Amino acid sequence: MSLYSGPIKPEEAGAVVYKSQKRDCARVGWLGTGDACFLDPQTVRKYQDHYSEELDWVTTFMLPHHGSEHNFDPDLPVVDAELWIVAAQPKNSSWKHPAPGIVKAIKASGAKFRKVGSSPNSLLVERMVVFWPG
Repeated sequence: MSLYSGPIKPEEAGAVVYKSQKRDCARVGWLGTGDACFLDPQTVRKYQDHYSEELDWVTTFMLPHHGSEHNFDPDLPVVDAELWIVAAQPKNSSWKHPAPGIVKAIKASGAKFRKVGSSPNSLLVERMVVFWPG
């Protein structure tokens, strides 16, 4: 299950606290991917088609299945997000969540990466202020 969180009509926003570094538009969307499997181009294209109206507004993208290499291929980018996050608490070090190659590829793309776990030090807080002209 995936979830997009953001304004219904972000293109009509009058002002936004956050502006994209890459685009001249308001980007205030968050996309969580659950355990989606993005390992082949056809699956990625179907996902992109389904979220076609939201993808340009996504600034924060949550990697599927704790950043597992069994669910995500960094050579098949799903979205051009600026912040990629993963929720992972390694109880078993053999799981290697998130996969080091995925983290390396994200950082090499110029995007930010953040791992969130049970430690309070890993807390991620995002705040966006959006309003529309009256």
